[in-house]
Amino acid sequence: MSRSARRARTLAGWLLVGMTITTLLGCATNSRNYRQTFSTMFHRSAKIPADASKEHIINYVNQHTEPIHAWRSTKATVNVTGVVIPLQAMLAVEQPNHFRLTVSSGLTGNELDLGSNPDHVWFWVQRMDPQTVMTCRHEEIEAVQDQLQVPFQPDWLMEVLCVKPIDGSEAELIRDPQDPYEVKLVSHHTNESGFVTRRIVTIDLRRGVIVSHQLYDAHHRLIAKADLSDYRDFPHTNARLPHDIQLCWVEQDLKLRISLNGVEVNPPHLSAEIWTAPNPKDCRVVELKRDQLVHPAAGLVRSEQEKPKAITHYELDAPSGVWLQDQKIRIPKDAPATPVEPHASSTKLANAELSTPAGNPYYQPGDLPGSPHNPLEPPPFPDQSARPGHARVQTASNLPADGFAPPRKSRETLIDGIPASEFEPPVRR
Repeated sequence: MSRSARRARTLAGWLLVGMTITTLLGCATNSRNYRQTFSTMFHRSAKIPADASKEHIINYVNQHTEPIHAWRSTKATVNVTGVVIPLQAMLAVEQPNHFRLTVSSGLTGNELDLGSNPDHVWFWVQRMDPQTVMTCRHEEIEAVQDQLQVPFQPDWLMEVLCVKPIDGSEAELIRDPQDPYEVKLVSHHTNESGFVTRRIVTIDLRRGVIVSHQLYDAHHRLIAKADLSDYRDFPHTNARLPHDIQLCWVEQDLKLRISLNGVEVNPPHLSAEIWTAPNPKDCRVVELKRDQLVHPAAGLVRSEQEKPKAITHYELDAPSGVWLQDQKIRIPKDAPATPVEPHASSTKLANAELSTPAGNPYYQPGDLPGSPHNPLEPPPFPDQSARPGHARVQTASNLPADGFAPPRKSRETLIDGIPASEFEPPVRR
């Protein structure tokens, strides 16, 4: 074949490839769905078919987890939020609830110790002042997790770290309409204490692996998330583990990126010391219990008839563009005129009422009025002499008949010229 003939054939081949790609891109553009088009192109290479049943998907994923009952990595590295240099780490996990993560630096030694055994979970950070090992029994975790530095969920971590198969018996399978090769398993779990959590497991059907775990509380707030990648197989077994694990605790704004190296699957000997809480020198141990919870108003002692009620509403004053606050504080007529001892800022109190009024210690059903005062109308007390008295000297004589004293303020100013702290509820002494 002559050189010119070969060139003509090569050119024709490239033109055919170009026309094919152009046609595919045109189809994708018309449907506005590139991902689905390319997913269809490569569907034959997918580990799990796009139309697979929930049982098929779960069985495929679990076949790589079931051979694993324990694993350990002694040469892991961890990237922590706010720390530029990667830290050295040891991570070990074993069924049913054994877990240990230690992080250290070559300059300062041990930095973090997080673990779990059949009885307790624990958490220790070198920079905690005073030095304290926080521990908690498993049955108390849900009740005290708001006071833990990390909302530890050992059962969830067992799934994330691939030593516990996915239980999809009660899960709902949700398919992504934009990508038929990505599905989610959504399940709800209730523990012995009655606390409910929602778990979402995202699975990539092309590779047949889990790519993320999400944990939500009963109020649909994201507690923690784990992104998994860099899956590697192990010889002579079906075991498969992610070697890049990114853990994120949302409320604490804490992110850990763990890169595994030198992983041992089902090691023959794991010392019992691995599952024992640390006991550093000159370090106290504090066990958190539900009867030790510190509530926001734990130091305030009030009888029911003396409990003040604070009601706050915001609305936008359109002409000025300023948010106006309508704050009403009901003080019982028979309450003594005692000095005010501020216990929280007005901003925190207002935010608490706006988000969860029932959670406010001063809220009672029926306290909220039908609607806030219109800022464009004259104020309810145009005569200065008719205004309610100072918060320190509120009496029945200068309160309206319904017992309400409605001061107003902008978000950035005082309440009727009086510092906002003066409108904190009174404290019985």
